[in-house]
Amino acid sequence: MKRIAITGIGVLSSIGNGKDDFLQGLLASRSGLSDVTSFDVTDYPIKKGAEILPIPLPESDAYEDEVVKKAFIAAEEALVDAGLNDCYAPQEIGVSVATSLGGINSRVKYYTERKNKGKSDPSLLLHVPTSNIAGSLSRYFHFRGPNSTVVTACAAGGNALGIGADFIREGRATAMLVGGVDPFSMISFSGFTVLRSLSPNVTKPFNEYRDGLTLGEAAAFLIFEEMEAAIERDAPIYAEFLGYGISNDAYHITSPDPNGGGALRSMSAALKEANVAAQDVAYINAHGTGTPYNDKMETKAIKDLLAERQTNVSISSSKSQLGHTLGTAGAIEAIVCTLAIKHRFYPATIHFENTMDHDLDFVPNETKEGEIQYALSNSFAFGGNTASIVIGKVDGP
Repeated sequence: MKRIAITGIGVLSSIGNGKDDFLQGLLASRSGLSDVTSFDVTDYPIKKGAEILPIPLPESDAYEDEVVKKAFIAAEEALVDAGLNDCYAPQEIGVSVATSLGGINSRVKYYTERKNKGKSDPSLLLHVPTSNIAGSLSRYFHFRGPNSTVVTACAAGGNALGIGADFIREGRATAMLVGGVDPFSMISFSGFTVLRSLSPNVTKPFNEYRDGLTLGEAAAFLIFEEMEAAIERDAPIYAEFLGYGISNDAYHITSPDPNGGGALRSMSAALKEANVAAQDVAYINAHGTGTPYNDKMETKAIKDLLAERQTNVSISSSKSQLGHTLGTAGAIEAIVCTLAIKHRFYPATIHFENTMDHDLDFVPNETKEGEIQYALSNSFAFGGNTASIVIGKVDGP
């Protein structure tokens, strides 16, 4: 099976824009939580979110809406970081993007404006499909390889990375731009408010008194390359994408299987494809939403996976810093794992007070130094969708 090198990273987030600032935000255990500015939250009980830090957006007509513009910025950084310019023929490079809402903000805006004017607008055809993001990136960068959009809710990021890796392993592409982007939307904010899933204070994953999640926003992209091709062109290699697993709870549309069945199956499948034993995992980037049911389910699944080795593995939730970035979560948390492996640290779970499980190390409040040979990252979603990925260290400087 062909090996997959991670050679480029690009990110926009609430704790730092650009790979370097994002890394510093992780190392400093920075919180991205702040007052919501994307829309008026006066009538909402929750006023906080984790929005992308302010950044100038492109004005060109080539970008159909704000979420595409943010995707472009992060994608371009990843491509420059990898030094991918003119390395491969256009048909050798593909795009695999994750999202849950795509250009929903533009769709609502355009529909409302045109409805009020009593007119239709053909430009809606550009804004309605969520596939517009992947198509726009392919068109702008002139990539003519495989093009895919994944919308399996909050598991989409992990799925998009796995699909991108499969395209390379199957010989359909030599390199893939993989990642995710989602807007900070009134629709998702309203939906999670109605579900009473949002924390009235700050999200506190794996705390005994956790009380909900914080919604976040991000654009996160990585460059995957066939390992031999990356080595041949002397590309920078951060880490290796080793495998992924997907499953479904088949339990409930919004609630996870309390026994963690889907979570355990996806983690086990990812490790099997990666040819990594559970006892060799050093770090788990948990889904870790901070909701009572998810964290309880996930810790059970992790303990079932690790068995007697559960006390020797460090587990943290990036959502304590970044909020829940929905379809982007699996992609940006893969970047967290990649940077942690490369720079030899364990990311923290911030806002940590009273642990819900004294058997497990949740890396409370501050990062810690340490080598990570293998990292496992989880993304679980509405509809029972579960996805897990494995990233490993590559020997060398």
